[in-house]
Amino acid sequence: MQETFCCVSLCDPGVHAFLLVLPEGRLTVEDKGELEKIQNIFGSKFNDHTVVLITQHPQNKPLDGAVTTVIKDFGERQLFFNYSSQVLELIEHVEELLSENRESYYTTKMYYSAQFNSHLKYWREVDGLKRTNSMLINKDFPRTIRIILLGRTAAGKSATGNTILGRENLFKEGVFGKTVTNVCQKETGEINGRQITVVDTPGLFDPGVVTDNARKEITNSITMVTPGPHVFLLVVPIERYNRDTNKTTKKILNTLGEDSRTYTMVLFTKGDFLRDDSIEQFMENSGQDTKDLIQRCEGRYHVFNNRNHGDRTQVTALLEKIDSMVAANEGSCFTKEMFQKVMKEKQEEEQDEDMKIMMENVEKQKQQQQLWYQSQSVKRNQQQEDPHKIKHEVILSYSNKSVGHFSMWAHSINQRFGHISFNVFSFFL
Repeated sequence: MQETFCCVSLCDPGVHAFLLVLPEGRLTVEDKGELEKIQNIFGSKFNDHTVVLITQHPQNKPLDGAVTTVIKDFGERQLFFNYSSQVLELIEHVEELLSENRESYYTTKMYYSAQFNSHLKYWREVDGLKRTNSMLINKDFPRTIRIILLGRTAAGKSATGNTILGRENLFKEGVFGKTVTNVCQKETGEINGRQITVVDTPGLFDPGVVTDNARKEITNSITMVTPGPHVFLLVVPIERYNRDTNKTTKKILNTLGEDSRTYTMVLFTKGDFLRDDSIEQFMENSGQDTKDLIQRCEGRYHVFNNRNHGDRTQVTALLEKIDSMVAANEGSCFTKEMFQKVMKEKQEEEQDEDMKIMMENVEKQKQQQQLWYQSQSVKRNQQQEDPHKIKHEVILSYSNKSVGHFSMWAHSINQRFGHISFNVFSFFL
């Protein structure tokens, strides 16, 4: 993967054309597997920027059926190439391709999108298999779902809680970005015969919130749903995933620790912002920060339109995704002990960092002292070499009224004795 990314990045701002070289004769099973792998790595956009080269093959000889299929997949852009000639014809093919693509190229963003979609497909297949296995063992699994909502102020956590439980006023919703949730709040409801518990939390990682206080609130929220939540829903407004939001989500995930990754799902709010686009289309065109967030949560995400509380299909779809995640985790939850372990490790890291900073400051002070002693030593040596150049500094204490008198006196002394100087400092007594 790293090599293929390097190839694309070396052609910055992008690749005008890929030349897909096919060998003479029939395509083997290995050849077909290699072609499929290449297309999976580079994604669907790869086909729009590719010319098929068929080497050492007479033009009047029929092609293998599998080769013909490949050529059709790539828009029937092919060239019989024998290396010793037809270079100009190849360049013409590339120029025609550029014209078809309106001078656009295959970019690193397209490559990232292909990798992202490939990872999503893999994660969904794995989750689906694990869920199927768990459901075969226990058809009623799971009967209870415990959810904790996390995110910054005005992300839509309270509205999300109300949407999940199908009630409008369980969690008080803020307006115009103002926070109304100051402490953790737990509410429980029944959906399709199953008990669903939701904990709403304040904006724990807003600017100015002390990290220790945030950790205490998270501990409190976990305690409220003992033995622990099945899922942390990381609530993010879909229309403004900016630098501040990205910083907040990173803080939340770092605070929860690596073990929380398998228990976390991103929930985008304000789904009405998408209009006619699907969440999948949004993800494909989203920035790298958003893709990195989804990858860190192992490809799990969902979208809510909290303005439409009556749309229960979005809640049903969310619970199905949570069921898949719970099955993948074999019914386990994120416990208080797991978080305490993370906090202990974080505190030890912070103590180590504080100690490192303190030792650096001590070392700086030692260096400053050494420099001062060296300068004093040089000064003493100079005085011993030439005593007539000694500069005597006299500090005189006097009242404010005597400033003029002492200044004139010091000036006269300086004129009479060139090798003696008086510096006058004022102390107002």
